[in-house]
Amino acid sequence: TEGVNTLEIYCAMDPENLSEVYTIIRETIAGLADGSLYFPAETLDLMKKVTRTHVANLLDDTQSLAHYVTGNALEGKTLLKYVEDALIMDSITLEDIYAAAAMVFKDPAIHFVIPS
Repeated sequence: TEGVNTLEIYCAMDPENLSEVYTIIRETIAGLADGSLYFPAETLDLMKKVTRTHVANLLDDTQSLAHYVTGNALEGKTLLKYVEDALIMDSITLEDIYAAAAMVFKDPAIHFVIPS
């Protein structure tokens, strides 16, 4: 959760349903934060596969790879940090997800942008 500042959730909705959507988002965030929102093991496996796929795509896309390497170099991070993080994914448990969610969603501010 180091360096996390904003989480954006995009959803299509009718402005008339704003109250209902707010309630659903608030309850989902609360469920993640307190661990009451259940994730089956298959969901965690899917998260890991998505991360591995993203690493593979990063290595195939020279522009993204250059941006990644340059950004890490400017921040003084190892150039292979992303690959190291992907390898760490194998050891992540649901308890780790809930612990991170409890920190990230401790006191969220929820804002809506509604086009006029």
